[in-house]
Amino acid sequence: MSEAIRPFDRQKLFLNLLRVHGPLSVRTLRKLIVPTMSIRSIQLVLKRLQERKLVGRRTDELPENVGAFYQLKLTTEAIPEIAKILGVSVSDVKSTGVRNRELFHSQDCAIWSDYLEALFPDARIYREHHFSDYESIRRALISSAADVELRPDIILQADKAEGNGAINIAIEIERTRKTHRKLLNKLKKFATSTLLDGVVYISDKDGIKDTLRRLYKGNIVSGAGRIRQYGDHFILFSPGFLKHTDRDPYLVNTELQNVSFKKWVQILSSTERQLRRDFKF
Repeated sequence: MSEAIRPFDRQKLFLNLLRVHGPLSVRTLRKLIVPTMSIRSIQLVLKRLQERKLVGRRTDELPENVGAFYQLKLTTEAIPEIAKILGVSVSDVKSTGVRNRELFHSQDCAIWSDYLEALFPDARIYREHHFSDYESIRRALISSAADVELRPDIILQADKAEGNGAINIAIEIERTRKTHRKLLNKLKKFATSTLLDGVVYISDKDGIKDTLRRLYKGNIVSGAGRIRQYGDHFILFSPGFLKHTDRDPYLVNTELQNVSFKKWVQILSSTERQLRRDFKF
């Protein structure tokens, strides 16, 4: 991207980030924009977009001193103009459905989507609110209306090495503790009731990861015939929140052994499911 971004191009960049990720704060926008812009410059662009009635501020039910989140203004007048600026269809400009209690988690997902795109430039990264737009994702998740709470946060889709089809990897970002029942339901869905090739849990809390690992090993993997042969490597865990400067990060498997993220994806994409074995990783 050129170092000199014209004002119109900046507005287009902001609109697209808000379309893809939903509500974002100024500080998160700054993390996603390349080349880097100052906070003041970002605020000026947002002010112009608000004046054009294309973007609105969202401050409802947010803690004090947090600041505002910004999102597309999806009015009858704004949607066609946003679609025209971005060169997308009107149907592609829609609400992401992010609730107040999900705002900060949604921002984490935006940052991780950006990191995954840089880490795997040939892959496709999909946020949860876009899953329904892609038949391949719906097929991999075997989705139904009842499964809304069991969907992953992000899907990383990479082409198979031989060029026939693609693999689908779920990315889950966990910052807060959930009940064992919720965790078990999601683990069971991923391992036994989807066509997912792998799962990555990202958390900086060891207690959450230890609980997930224990529930998976004690209650899920032995009954998951689809992935049992590589059960220790079907789910990986981050050792913390990965550094965004790390271009070959290591995760850990269910036995707490280090696994290269890139090598893991490469093995999954080059090995048919029936031939995957733990020792091959």
